[in-house]
Formats: sequence, structure tokens, C-alpha cells
Amino acid sequence: MPNAFYYFLCSLPSLHYGKVPKRTHEAFLAECSQHVSPEQFALLSSLSLNPADLPERNLPSVLVAWKDWETDLRNAMAEVRARRMHLSQTGSNWQRPTSDIYPTDRKRAEDILGAMTGREQDEALDNLRWQKLEELGSSHHFDFASLLVYTLKSLLLEKARATQVEAGDKFFSELSEAAEKQALTSLEKVVSC
Repeated sequence: MPNAFYYFLCSLPSLHYGKVPKRTHEAFLAECSQHVSPEQFALLSSLSLNPADLPERNLPSVLVAWKDWETDLRNAMAEVRARRMHLSQTGSNWQRPTSDIYPTDRKRAEDILGAMTGREQDEALDNLRWQKLEELGSSHHFDFASLLVYTLKSLLLEKARATQVEAGDKFFSELSEAAEKQALTSLEKVVSC
């Protein structure tokens, strides 16, 4: 079984930030179900980019690190938004407990939120998340922790896929409406003649 898991990990396509893979996250999970234990699969399939969705206990160390970092990032984002809205930050109930040990990434997040538009912010924050996952994965090779990091990366890319679909749907709707208006205008001209 260990050899099969090793070969499974080797067979996974490389993931690159900004390049949406052909395989969906659901297809990836279906393949994982054949190569990991039921307990491991339950953890993989329950993963989310939202740290609040992760269980409180018995997490592998790589997920504890991810959860702490993502929570700290979200706290930094909330603080920036609170300052913009002139809200008091003392005793705020919107802050989540965190180890608060990522000052460099916190500063980068504050810079991103202060200098960019909404979509640019989202993309830059996802890039920051990707870099953190790269860092977390750098010390794990061909073990379950590396599959956890791969799964989180897959979720980030799936988020990008959904954004592209939404943008495409919006563009299609705009084109359809324009074509419909043009057709009605042409029909009105023909009828009026």
C-alpha cells in the first residue's frame, strides 16, 4: 500500500498558480478515495479554504499551520476594513483567536487591501495563499501532508475556475442581451416599412 500511495502522489499533475487544471476538484477527490484510508479521505473531502470549517482538534500539523496563517490573514483583512469604516477595534467580536506570528504576511495583506480594486485584491490574496501553501509543502514530500497541501491548492484553483465561469456567464448574458436588442430593432424597422 505505501508504494501505491507514493505512485499515486507521483501521478498527480503539477499545479501552478493562475493555471486552472483540466481536472476538477471533485474528480481529484474521487481519485483520492481509491488511494487513501476512509479517515484520510474524510479529512481531504472536508477541507475548505475557510479556516472556520476545519475541525478544532486532531489536525495534522500542516493544517494547523494553514489554519493559523489563514485566520491571521483574515484578521488583518478585518482590521483594515474596520479602520476604513472607522469602527473601534478594541474588544471586537469579529476577531478570531490566532497565534499572530505572521507579521510580514499581515503587512503584505494590508498593502494589498489598501492599493487595489476588489478583483485585484482577491487575486493578490489568493497568490499570497498559494505562496504560503508552497512554503508549507516544501518540507513534505510523498506523504499525506503533501496531499493535504495539494488539496488546498486544488481548492484555490477551483475557486479561480468558478470565477472564470461566472465572468464567462456574465459576458454571455451581456452579448445575448445586446443581440436580442439588435434583433428587436431590426424587426421593428422591417415591420414599420
